[in-house]
Amino acid sequence: MIDPRIVEIAHKTRRWAEACSRHSHFGLSLVGFCAKGSARLYTNLVEAGFPAQIGLCDKVDESHAFVMVQDHVVDITATQFGLKPVEIVPTSIKDAQSFWRTDFIFDRLEDFLTQIHDWPPYQKPKIPKLRK
Repeated sequence: MIDPRIVEIAHKTRRWAEACSRHSHFGLSLVGFCAKGSARLYTNLVEAGFPAQIGLCDKVDESHAFVMVQDHVVDITATQFGLKPVEIVPTSIKDAQSFWRTDFIFDRLEDFLTQIHDWPPYQKPKIPKLRK
């Protein structure tokens, strides 16, 4: 079972993402916001002491980023695929959804950003400074 603090952090990060979307073209479904949302969620989890990773499904026509922690996928932008605002599923069943297929897994945010260097600038997150 996943730590309830992770669930709380995911919902808090989703609320942040929704607030950001009100001032942008992403909309409440958060289409195109997965890199920014996943980077923020990853940072929030690491700051809270949870070792997290960023997963990337890198398809030719569509890519998707999400976070993995405690053997679960935590996706705060799955609404773009018609799912709940915060989706948390065990990694053992994540491949049931093609957008959670992990072509790449990153332990460091900087490595994730290097991989998505060719994404549109408005979709790329800035590297947040971790609070110690």
